[in-house]
Amino acid sequence: MFGFIQKINWDAVLGTTIRVGKDILIAVLLLLLGTLVLKGIRKGMIKTGVDTLVSKFILSALKVLLYIVIIILLLGAVGVNTASIVTVLSAVGLSLSLALKDSLSSVAQGVFLLAVRPFSAGQKIEVEDIQGVVRKITLFYTEIVVEKEDNTETDNDERVVRTTESDGEKIAFIPNNRVSKAILITKDKNPSAETPR
Repeated sequence: MFGFIQKINWDAVLGTTIRVGKDILIAVLLLLLGTLVLKGIRKGMIKTGVDTLVSKFILSALKVLLYIVIIILLLGAVGVNTASIVTVLSAVGLSLSLALKDSLSSVAQGVFLLAVRPFSAGQKIEVEDIQGVVRKITLFYTEIVVEKEDNTETDNDERVVRTTESDGEKIAFIPNNRVSKAILITKDKNPSAETPR
């Protein structure tokens, strides 16, 4: 009845258990270390005054990267061929980046605009002959209150995501990859503009 227990190669079982346990321990330690590093980065960003939107974006990206590394380590620990997983993830990442290149460009420029702040809410800028006061800067686009005397047609303009009428103001939503080339016209701030979050 217990003959199969005698046939088990206990040295191999012990070796596999130790190897898998070691890999799982490394993954857990990496998770703990990564969490501490992320907390340190967050505290550093708060101390240096990095915009909240930028810091959340960077921390989220780092957290996803950390989890991917840990999952790959754990899969490798249980015997899954991780080379093929890394290859598939690379192919998916490449195809997504090519499909979303304009959006990713706007996000990258949004992070740049929020971090460097060449202009901020309330300042008058000109973006490809559209003049107005910056209302809000987000990761994907910048809201500009178009001046009343500016007769530039923005409703059907392909450079503008959309325009809305709010409280009698015409607001243009311009992608950040276009706003990065904006010219700052005045440094004084309009108090009615919304400050970036």
